Order: sequence, then structure tokens, then C-alpha cells
Amino acid sequence: MRVVDRFEASTASLAGIMLIVVSAGVLIVGPGHDSHDGEGKARTGLTGLFSGIFRTGSDVPDIAGSVYGGYSVARNSNVILQQPNGTDMLLEDVSWNSEAAKMPPYHGFRGTWWLPLRSSLGVMADLAYVKVVADRDRIVRQSGTRDGSLVPEKEPASATFRRLEFTDGLNLLTGSVIYRMPFFGRVMPYFGIGAGLSLPHAEVQRQDGASQKTSSYQWAGFAFHAFVGVEYRFARPGSIFSEYRLSYATNKVRLIDGGTLQANLGINHFTVGGSGYVRQTPGRLAE
Repeated sequence: MRVVDRFEASTASLAGIMLIVVSAGVLIVGPGHDSHDGEGKARTGLTGLFSGIFRTGSDVPDIAGSVYGGYSVARNSNVILQQPNGTDMLLEDVSWNSEAAKMPPYHGFRGTWWLPLRSSLGVMADLAYVKVVADRDRIVRQSGTRDGSLVPEKEPASATFRRLEFTDGLNLLTGSVIYRMPFFGRVMPYFGIGAGLSLPHAEVQRQDGASQKTSSYQWAGFAFHAFVGVEYRFARPGSIFSEYRLSYATNKVRLIDGGTLQANLGINHFTVGGSGYVRQTPGRLAE
């Protein structure tokens, strides 16, 4: 059975984020200084944006370690189950819950290095823990075969699964390019894009009592994201930030009793966090 996954909405959202941040950069007005005559000049549009990228000498430390928490919302997705016992089925628009009130909570860690000669450009490594649990009571459309028999057109996901979740993390390990706008003193808007690996802890078990439970960490696919946020530098060694991120993770996990389960997930992240700086480039903190 050939299945085309539905990810047009995620793709459109990613494009929308990039359009917003690029438009913001075009409209921003920032201060510029001519090094020859010392006279300040207003720079607007793309001129101001690119002058920020190529500024040398940073006002803030250039290496940062960060921790963050927050909330995530996973979008509905298709689930494809294929097993050698005559199971080859598609469940459409499966709903996922974050179970934010249950432990462990959403959290993440990151490290950022601001390029020495490009103080507004940086690279970032990020590990985000995202919990997703399928709503098995929700009735979904489905097609294909289960254990050699055609499945009903509609039934709850619980008819197939006793367990379907990534509660020990849909762990997203990514590298990103990040750009911060150095026009507002201590308050710095930023945006970026990145890609990496999806390393979930998959917990999958068929409703059939004879099926074994898959419970293991796996490299299940790739992850992509775009994000926008704002950082506030309250002191030379530290800052706080708030961020929205849209991720898309491909996941094809291997089942312990044979076959695979595929669920590609779009995820909205709403995060707050803090950063500590461990090295700084020449310059001073903006007053």
C-alpha cells in the first residue's frame, strides 16, 4: 500500500514563519555609525539588516549554554502500521496529547556560539524533549488489512493499539543557524532554522494480548524546525528568552515482534528559558 503523508500544513507554516521574520528584518530601522567621520546614520530596510550581520565586535558574550521549559502541541498525523502477519494499514489523522500535567515535563538544552567576526550570526546545538501520546479513544478513518483481514472504515485507534506513545521523549537533536537583530540594546529578537535527528523512545503494543511491547530508544528519522524568539540581556553573564518553534519530525520505528510503525509529526513549541555565558568577545554590554 502506498501512502502519501499529509504535511502541507506544516510546510505552509514554516514558510509563513520565514516570511514574517524576513519581512520584519526589511522593515526594521536601526542605528549605524560611520567609522570614518563618527557621524551616526539611520539605516533602514535591507541595508540595516545586512549591516547588522557584518558588524564586528560583540556587546555580549559569544558562547552560551541554555535550559528551557514550556509547552508543546502535536498536530494530528497519519500512522502507518506494517507487520509480516498480514498487517498493512493506515490510520488517518490520529490525535496526539502532550500530557503536560504528567511527569516528565517538556524541557530542553542548547548551546550557542556567536561567530566572532559576525556577531549577529550564530550556530546552535539543541536537544528538545517532547512527549506525545496517541488519543486511542478517538475514532479515526482507516484502510488496509490487519492480521490478514480488511479493517473497518472507522473505529477507535484502541481497536489496534493497546499502547502508542513517545512518553520518554520524542527527542529532537538539531543543529541550527541563528540570527539576532542587534538594534534594540538589551532586547534582541532572533530567528533561525535547523535540522537534525529524531531519537524517540517508542512505546508501541498491539491490542492483541499476544503482541510484544516495543519500548526502546531508536533513531527513527530526521527533524526540521524554524523558530522566532526574543532574548533579554539582564546582565553581562546572563539572559532570559521566550520562543516559538515549529518542528517536523519523521519517525519510522522498528517493532520488537516484527514490522514498523510510521508517524510523521508536526509540533508547535512554546518555550521560556535562561542562558548563561561562559566567554565574551571584546566590547561592552549595551546600556
